[in-house]
Amino acid sequence: MNNQYNAIEIGYEPNAHGLRLEGQHRVLCLGWADFLNRELGRWDLFSYYHLFTGNYVLCQWLDKDIKICKELETSFKSFENGGWSNLDFMRARLRPQEEIVAEMQSRQKKKASQEIYQRETDKEHKKDTVKWLKRRGMDDAALSLRNTSNFTSESTGIADNLIELTKSSGRKYYS
Repeated sequence: MNNQYNAIEIGYEPNAHGLRLEGQHRVLCLGWADFLNRELGRWDLFSYYHLFTGNYVLCQWLDKDIKICKELETSFKSFENGGWSNLDFMRARLRPQEEIVAEMQSRQKKKASQEIYQRETDKEHKKDTVKWLKRRGMDDAALSLRNTSNFTSESTGIADNLIELTKSSGRKYYS
């Protein structure tokens, strides 16, 4: 099976650059980050306060030894005093990268298989319509339809249109 979706590579760069925590960042021991770590089965979330902007930031450690992190959420309020986001939103936002990639690949495969199924269904429908037209003596229409390359299930109105034309032409119509 030649799948056009295999050409799309969804990846993760583990050596991506993050933010280096320096003098203007104060790491905080807030319960919100600890709660999220417990709730989501993680160990890498923490919060800091930015001295210059006055924002509270929820982060993920990329490398704790050299203090490199990725900012995830910011708030003007402390996460302890109403600055938090909805837990369901945070669950969706903080899903593991591998889970997100697997879900995207699964959706791509499902879409590709649905397209293949639809093409096969369209081929069968086209064959049935050609047979139907031949049984009713409409050989020219059957030949024209057989040679059509863009036949889809949505274009099945062709048969209905041919029936109407047959009725209006005075030919005997058999249902």
